Amino acid sequence: MRVMAIIGAGEVGSQIARAAIANGYEVVIANSRGPETLKDLIEELGPSARAMTAADAAEAGDFAAIAVRLKPTSQGHVASSPSRARPGGHDAATSSDTGEPCIPYTGFASHSARRIETM
Repeated sequence: MRVMAIIGAGEVGSQIARAAIANGYEVVIANSRGPETLKDLIEELGPSARAMTAADAAEAGDFAAIAVRLKPTSQGHVASSPSRARPGGHDAATSSDTGEPCIPYTGFASHSARRIETM
């Protein structure tokens, strides 16, 4: 069975998990607070779901969906939500607006959402 890793367990991530399970996938799901905080969601999703750290989920999945909150900056970039930013992150660019890690916006997120809908 194919395993889908989901990084982000909020409203979007949990809905992706429900849809994936309904379509025969196993899911591994992670959030920023740790796998122990996902107990209720995992119980709801059933035996096809497991909670892991983000790194472990990325390793375990055949492919991944990233479902974390992003916000635009005035420079045309997107940055992770301040609650999700990690100080001293790797080689990511930073926004002069906020100093948060960010990537150039290319429209990839909306394209990816359309691909997930057709999964």
